[in-house]
Amino acid sequence: MIQNAAFTIATKVALHFCYLHCAWQRGAVENINGLVLEYFPKGVELKKVTIGQITRVQWRLSNRPRIHLDGQSPTEFFHSV
Repeated sequence: MIQNAAFTIATKVALHFCYLHCAWQRGAVENINGLVLEYFPKGVELKKVTIGQITRVQWRLSNRPRIHLDGQSPTEFFHSV
């Protein structure tokens, strides 16, 4: 983003850009990429993937159990509080 300074001033939100050679700075992106590859491995033609398939994968990824929630999904945790 060439105008990141203007964005930061206007929104009061600081931006951070990861360095290309520092994979540990991109942890969340790398993690979700790995999870998505479980459902759509390399070589899958995304033109042939339906909205329904994407919606199912999105639901499964969003509702998978989380270690930091003691094995509950976010929905289960929300309803248990």
